[in-house]
Amino acid sequence: MDLLKKAKGQELFDQITYHLDLIESDYFGLRFIDSAQVAHWLAVTKSIKKQVKIGSPYCLHFRVKFYSSEPNNLHEIFSVENWSVLSDTAVQLAAYNLQAEFGDCGLVECSSEFVTEFRFMPIQTEEMELAIFEK
Repeated sequence: MDLLKKAKGQELFDQITYHLDLIESDYFGLRFIDSAQVAHWLAVTKSIKKQVKIGSPYCLHFRVKFYSSEPNNLHEIFSVENWSVLSDTAVQLAAYNLQAEFGDCGLVECSSEFVTEFRFMPIQTEEMELAIFEK
């Protein structure tokens, strides 16, 4: 992503959330590792260059920053009802799920049948499974 040298963290964060089409951005943030291998949250009000001393290129990680400590407080409509998503989005989410569980899986270690073992959608076709595998 292209930013001015004096860009603040908020400018980068806004570009990322726009690219991801993320509306509820309050729960997320950007983390970086300093030269002492300590993780820090990027402050959105400060210049990126002043915070991230290691670079260029800079290595920042998009992470969950806040989550509900009381899941019972979630509205029932959000936790019980089925939500429909576009097929491309469902495939991408399923691929993220597999990657989170098993890490990067190359073509040598895994085959497209690997995806068949998991149910991500009520109606999961072979075409979807192949698309998930290819992601």
